[in-house]
Amino acid sequence: MKRTFTILTRPTEYGPLYAAGFSENGSELTVSQWTHLLEQAFHAAREANENPALLARLRNVRFWEFINCGWVRITLRPGQKLAWHRSSNDDEGYSHCYESWEHEGTRVIHQWGEDCSDCDGRMTTGGESTCPTDRLATVPGYNAPEILRPDWKKVSSDQRDYAAEAAGY
Repeated sequence: MKRTFTILTRPTEYGPLYAAGFSENGSELTVSQWTHLLEQAFHAAREANENPALLARLRNVRFWEFINCGWVRITLRPGQKLAWHRSSNDDEGYSHCYESWEHEGTRVIHQWGEDCSDCDGRMTTGGESTCPTDRLATVPGYNAPEILRPDWKKVSSDQRDYAAEAAGY
C-alpha cells in the first residue's frame, strides 16, 4: 500500500500554520480534508495563544530529542505544539508510539505514550515531563555526549499491564 505524506502552510494572525496529513491509498488529501486539518490547527493555535502580545515577545526554542534511533533538532515557536507518531507490526504483535512537545512560554511540555502487544499481552505506558526553556541544552545525550538535550523533570507517568490485570495482580 502506498502512503502519501504532505505538509501545507497557511499564514494566520498567529504566524504560519502548518498541517500535515497521510493518505493511505496513495492519493492526495482532498480539499475538504485539508480544510478540516487547517481549521483544527487554527482553533488549537487560537486557544493556545490567549495572550498574543506576550507570545510576540517570546522566542523560539530549539532542542535535541532522540527519535527513531537518531538525534533530531526540534524548533518550537511560542504556543506551538508538535507531535510525532510511529506504528509498527511484528511477528509478536504491534507497537504504537507517540510524543508531543509544546512551547508554553517559560517551559516546554513533553508528553509521551506507547501502546504495544507482544507474546506477554498488551501494555500501555505514558507520561508527561516539563523543562524550563533555559535548561533545554544541559544534559549530555545518550551515546552522543557532544549533544546537549533537555533536563526533563517528570510530572506524571502511568503504566497498564492488561495481562497482569486479567490474572488478578
